[in-house]
Amino acid sequence: MAGGGPSRAPLWSVQRSRRPRSVFNRFASALSGFLFAMSAVAAAVLTPSPAKASALPKRCESVFRSKIQIRNSNLLMNNFTVDRGLSQYENHFPFKTARGVKVTLASLPKKSVWFDMGAGKGHALVDGLKLNSNLTAIGVSYVRPGKSADLNIYGERAGYLEGDYVENMMDLGRLKPYLGRVNVITDVYGPFSYTNDVPRLLQTYLDLLETDGVLFVNFLVDRKIEHDPYARVGYSSMNSVLKSDGTKSNAGILEWLMQIEGIQVLDAARAESEPGAVHEKSIGLKIKKTATHVTVPSNLKLETYEADSPPRRTFRR
Repeated sequence: MAGGGPSRAPLWSVQRSRRPRSVFNRFASALSGFLFAMSAVAAAVLTPSPAKASALPKRCESVFRSKIQIRNSNLLMNNFTVDRGLSQYENHFPFKTARGVKVTLASLPKKSVWFDMGAGKGHALVDGLKLNSNLTAIGVSYVRPGKSADLNIYGERAGYLEGDYVENMMDLGRLKPYLGRVNVITDVYGPFSYTNDVPRLLQTYLDLLETDGVLFVNFLVDRKIEHDPYARVGYSSMNSVLKSDGTKSNAGILEWLMQIEGIQVLDAARAESEPGAVHEKSIGLKIKKTATHVTVPSNLKLETYEADSPPRRTFRR
C-alpha cells in the first residue's frame, strides 16, 4: 500500500510467523518438564543413604592418603643408598651365633663365587675382593649408578650385571652359567625388599646357590618418619603378612621362610637405624641351602604395594 504509514504484512505471513512460535513454546514447556523430572530421578539416585553418607569422609580421606603416597613416592624415587661397603652390610646382620658377612667371605676357598644383589656402586664388591683374593665377585643391579667403583682392575675376578630384574635375568638365561655355583649371596635392601614376587625371587637365589651355600638378606619391619606432615603417625609396618586366621604379623616373612624344606635359617637378628628424622627397624637373616633342589612354595601372595624406598608391602598367606 502506497502512503506515509508503515505497510501491514499480509495475514498469511502473520499467521505463518505465529505458528512456529506456538510450536516452540509447547516444545520448550515439554522439555522443561522432562528436565525437571530427570533432575528428581537423579537426586533420588545420587543422594546417598545415611549409611553411605557417613562413609563419604573415609572415602575422601582414602583418596587424600593416596595422593600423599604418590607425593612421597615421587620425593623418594631413586633415593636409594648405592654406596654401602661391607662394614655397612655387617651392621644389618648383628648375629649372636652365626658368622657375619665379612668373616664368611674371608673364609671362602679358591674359585668361590659371591653375588651381591642390588650392588649399587660396587663398593662392597671392592671390599670383598680385597678381603679374599680367592673370590670372584659379581654385582647385580637394575641400573648401575654413575661414578661406580672401578671393577676392571680385578679382571675376571669381578663382574657386573645390570639392565633387568634378577628374576628376568634368570628367565633370559643371563644367570645360567652360575646355576648351582654361587657360594654366597648378599641382599641388603636389594631386590628382596622391592620385588612384588618374593617366592619367585627366592627361587632364583636358591637355584644360584650351591648346596651349603648361604644367603644374607634383610628387610624392613617398621619405619617412623619424624616431623613430616605427610607421613603416618607412629611406626608403619613395612612388610607385614596377613595370615589365614585374620591376624597380622611383622615376622610373617620369617615364619614363612622357616617352613620351606631344603633351607635352614641359621640366625635372625633385629637391627635399628640411628635415631633421627627417619627411624627404621629391620630383620637380617642368614639362610643356608641344605638340599640340592629346593622348591619355594608360592603361597606368599602380594596384597598391597605402596611405592617408597623401599616400598611398604603387605602379603597374604
